[in-house]
Amino acid sequence: MSHNNTKKYYWLKLKDNFFNDPKIKKLRKIAGGDTYTIILQKIMLLSICDGGIIKFQGIEKTLQEELSLILDEDVSNVEIALSFMNSTGLIEPLSDEEFLLPSVPVLIGSEGDSAERMRKLREKKSSQKQLSSHCDALVTKSDTEKEIELEKDLMGDDAREEYLLFRMAGEGIENPIALRKTILSALKNPDSDESKDFLEWHNITNIWPRHIHDLYSDFCSFGHKNRKICKEIATDYWQDYGVSITPMMFEIAFYESSKAQQGKGIE
Repeated sequence: MSHNNTKKYYWLKLKDNFFNDPKIKKLRKIAGGDTYTIILQKIMLLSICDGGIIKFQGIEKTLQEELSLILDEDVSNVEIALSFMNSTGLIEPLSDEEFLLPSVPVLIGSEGDSAERMRKLREKKSSQKQLSSHCDALVTKSDTEKEIELEKDLMGDDAREEYLLFRMAGEGIENPIALRKTILSALKNPDSDESKDFLEWHNITNIWPRHIHDLYSDFCSFGHKNRKICKEIATDYWQDYGVSITPMMFEIAFYESSKAQQGKGIE
């Protein structure tokens, strides 16, 4: 997956049950808990451009003091919020200078300049289509044309096309056309498992967490296209480093490392 200098816009997608999470409920019950919850969310937002990683830059003597400066929050409140996050696994150290918020990578959305322009163009075309919808009855299309138009509508985003390639490579079946239609059908329903997998895939591949980069590198160095060896490497990550590798993370790293053997992988 190549990287470019296109400007990107990032956002954090909180789950609708965010405030029902027992950890958040516990945090809010502490005296001053609402303040600490806001600090937690500010830290989450601060981490999204680095895939859920907070970096200690050494501007101040401690991470607490540095975040206090950056977030415009009282240092004692930041210290309490960080202490709670550390004790509940909401933040974990990767090194002396880097700290990971494990829940953040799958909650990140991003949009590049070109994607933003295409989205706005689609919105404009959609608006124009609604204004001229009374003329649509004059136009008839064959079933084939309608099917092609439907596929273009669903797969207009390059990300969905790339996701299709990823999914079909992972299945390794003899009839990719049938699988393609199945995936297209499932993606129409935003509540389907396929749509949820697509969102998880999209978020991870837009901003790669550090441990995914490391896993990918080890797959390239030691696993190549051997799925069994790659699974052993992923298991070692979990046992030796306590890093949680989700099935989607494994599949992405395996897929990209396989492409790399053909000179098509990420840089």
